[in-house]
Amino acid sequence: MNNTTMSEGSEAFVERVHNDIAYGALQEESRRMQERCNQANQEREKPLIYSHITALALLGAELPKQTRLSTNALHVAVRNNNARYQQQGIKRLRWSNGAGLDQPYIVGDVQCVPPAVAWAQMAQYLTLSELVVLADSLTRRDKRMKLCERNDFVILLAESGLFWGKQKCKKALRLMKEDTDSSQETRTRLVLRQHGLPDMEVNHAVYDDAGDHIWLLDMAFPDQKVCIEYQGDQHRTDKHQYRQDNIKQRHLRDMGWAVICATAKDLSSAEAKLDLARSVAKALHMRLPPKLTGVCRYLLEEII
Repeated sequence: MNNTTMSEGSEAFVERVHNDIAYGALQEESRRMQERCNQANQEREKPLIYSHITALALLGAELPKQTRLSTNALHVAVRNNNARYQQQGIKRLRWSNGAGLDQPYIVGDVQCVPPAVAWAQMAQYLTLSELVVLADSLTRRDKRMKLCERNDFVILLAESGLFWGKQKCKKALRLMKEDTDSSQETRTRLVLRQHGLPDMEVNHAVYDDAGDHIWLLDMAFPDQKVCIEYQGDQHRTDKHQYRQDNIKQRHLRDMGWAVICATAKDLSSAEAKLDLARSVAKALHMRLPPKLTGVCRYLLEEII
């Protein structure tokens, strides 16, 4: 086995282990939510159709970290105020649009709205950045965690009527990336866009002179040979991951790539975010723009 194959295999093995852990945790949360919903359904003649965060949990999606919507109760979408029945532990949320209620998903014995609809429902309760994070998480590269495709969002927005947050959804659609691997990578990408840096590729494949695949880069500007690698806690605590990161970075630098590593600390404050953006801009031999336009301007407003 040559070194290229060994490197690729080691990276894939570490990634698979961490994905297995993440997938297992999401499936366990789904099972717990199914039990709660089944218990609530026993108190009613007609089963409820769950929505919002409850639907996301049932579907095995990664739940938003920052939301104005309480997660203590089960969420149920209703078309109008007349349908707002009373039941302890149930939070009824108006969804006059009605999308997803006539053809719900079935998870075990429980009904819920489809993934794209749950995403749209959350627009009212999430910032633009976190709405993009949620869209990315629903369209993961790992097929087990890929609950829908970008086109599902496009069709939903084109065919559905008005709803709270629809304009925000349209902005999020312009910023989302399909086939990503982690929400922290998405947040890092959005921080760079918030400061006016150009769009970048995700999971860009690097090849050697023989055309053999070596590495996948979290975020990359291929023409400038600049990449950003997000390093979560496992990159520090997992010895195998730590060694693999060092090998990857050394090979990339040998191939002429500028490698910038980002951690949670780089996303912890406005000052830290600006410092990270300046480092990437310097590697790109550009200055951060003094004034932003379009969706980047809306993103910047969230950190001012």
